[in-house]
Amino acid sequence: MAQQHSTSMTEAHLATLHACRVEIEKGLDVEHIMGRCRQEGVITKAIQDQIRAQTTPMKKCREFLDILETRNTDAFDVFVTALKEENYEHLASKLENMLPIQSFTIAKSNLKIASMKTATLKNLKAEEQSVTQSSIAEVEALCAQLRSDLGFKNNQVNPTTTSLDLSQCSLTLKQKIELPNSCRGLCFTPNGEIAVVIMNLGIVIYRKDFSIKFKFKVDKPVNVVCLPTGEFIVSSRENNCVKLFDSNGQYKEDICQQVNCPIGLAYNHQLGLVVTGCNPNSVYLCTSSGEVTHTITNDEFKLLGRVHINPYNLHLLVSENTTNTLHCLKKDGTQVFKFKGQGDDKLNDPRGIFVTEQHILLVDAGNHRVLLLNHKGDFIKVLLTKQQHDLYGPTGILVDSTGNILVGESHRAVDRKDLLYVFKGNT
Repeated sequence: MAQQHSTSMTEAHLATLHACRVEIEKGLDVEHIMGRCRQEGVITKAIQDQIRAQTTPMKKCREFLDILETRNTDAFDVFVTALKEENYEHLASKLENMLPIQSFTIAKSNLKIASMKTATLKNLKAEEQSVTQSSIAEVEALCAQLRSDLGFKNNQVNPTTTSLDLSQCSLTLKQKIELPNSCRGLCFTPNGEIAVVIMNLGIVIYRKDFSIKFKFKVDKPVNVVCLPTGEFIVSSRENNCVKLFDSNGQYKEDICQQVNCPIGLAYNHQLGLVVTGCNPNSVYLCTSSGEVTHTITNDEFKLLGRVHINPYNLHLLVSENTTNTLHCLKKDGTQVFKFKGQGDDKLNDPRGIFVTEQHILLVDAGNHRVLLLNHKGDFIKVLLTKQQHDLYGPTGILVDSTGNILVGESHRAVDRKDLLYVFKGNT
C-alpha cells in the first residue's frame, strides 16, 4: 500500500538535496527510479505524467526534485534506496555523506543564534528555563555520543576521571545527603550529574550540588548505567528485565532479553553494554540496543553482582558475594586476577566498583568499608571505614573529576537513614 507523505522534509535533508542537485540533474535519468518512488507513495501517477511531460531528461529530473522537496524524510530515504537499486551508487553515496555534514552546519548555525540571545534566555520563565536546560543537556549528550562513536578525543574534563592519588591523600567528609530508601547503585550522567538507584522507588537524578533534579519510577530496580546519549538503562533481577529510558526518564523499551536475572550494568564506547546475569551466572557483552554479542561463563561464577569496566585497559571487574571475590577478566573471559582480601582479612559481600587513573575502589559491604587496590589487583589500603567515617552498609561508589568520592548506603538499621556520603580527597 502506498505511504502518505504529508509532513515536510527537515532543513538538513533539504540542504543536502540542494548541495547535490546539480550533480543529480546532470547524472540521473529519473525514468529509472520513478517506478519505485510511485510504488512507495512518493509520487502519484498524475505527478509521474507531469514529470514525463517535461521536454528534456534534465528538466524531468528538475521537476522530480522540486516535488521531492515537498515530501518528508521517508521520501528522501526511498529516493536514496531507489538510486542504489538502479546503479546510481555514486549519487546515493553523495547524498548519504552530505546529510551529516549539512546537519552539523545547520546545528552550529542554530546554536550560534541561541548563544547570541543569552540575555533573553536568562529572563525566561522557570518552566521555559527548565526546558532550555534539558535541551542543552541533550545536545551535550548527543555530542558526547558522536565523539565516542567517531573515536574523537574529548578535551573537556571527564566527570569520572581524576588524577588525585588516593593512596597518598586524606579524606574529609564534605556532605551527607539523606536518601528516601536504600541505595542499590550509582552512576554518572554524561554531564556529571548523579543517578541513584533507590529501592522500592526507582531512579533519582541529583545535580552536581546534590539537589534533586528529577526522579522516575522503576519497579524493583537493582542497577543503573547512563549512555553517552543521556539515556538510562536499569536492571531488575526480581522482574527479570533490563529497561531503557530516555534522558527524561520516560520508558522506551525492554532490552537484553537474552539475559536471565540481570544485576550488574556497565558501559564503555569500545566494549558496549556489559550485563551480569544469573541462571546461568554469566557476563554478557551487548550492543547499546541490548543484542548479546559475547557471553563469558566460568565454573567459578556463583552469584555475580556488580560490574565495572576499567577504561584504561578494558578489563571487566565483577564482584561476587557468594564466594566474596572480585574477578578481573579480559573481554574474552580470560582471568587477569582474583581478589578475596588481604591475608586473613577477607572480603565480606563485595559490591560497588570504581576505577580511577591509578586505582580500583571496591566496596566491601559486609565489613562496612571501601578498599583501595592498584590496577593489578594488589591491595594498597583501607580507604573508608565504619569506625573512622561512619559507613554502614555501603553499596555504590563513584569518584568525580574534582576528587569527590561518593558512597551510597543500603542497610536495615532502624535508628539511622540511608545516606549518600561525599568525601573530599585532600593532598
